[in-house]
Order: sequence, then C-alpha cells, then structure tokens
Amino acid sequence: DFDFLMKKQVASFVINFIKEAVPGDLLKVGCQQVDENEFVNNIVRADGTEMVRTRIVWR
Repeated sequence: DFDFLMKKQVASFVINFIKEAVPGDLLKVGCQQVDENEFVNNIVRADGTEMVRTRIVWR
C-alpha cells in the first residue's frame, strides 16, 4: 500500500540468505503480515525449499 510506505519508516530489517538460487530455478515470493507493523517475506524454490526470509518492522 503506497500510503503505508509514505507514512512509515523501517525500524528493523532482518534478512536471512538460506540457500543460493541458480539460473533456471523457478522462484515464488511470499509476504505475510504478522502484526500491524511487521511483515515476513520469503522466496521459495518450486520444490518448496526456502531460499530467503526477511522480517521488516515499521514505525
């Protein structure tokens, strides 16, 4: 939501690189809101392997 982004600032950003993707991998990006100002995002390979996970807290 553009209005959310314009009104908020990042308070905390954590990124975990779990696995490395290679050319030809099919990837899916997901986002889950876990609290009013907290979101978890991930990138998952087609076989279900989680590649990257982030947690962003806004204020």
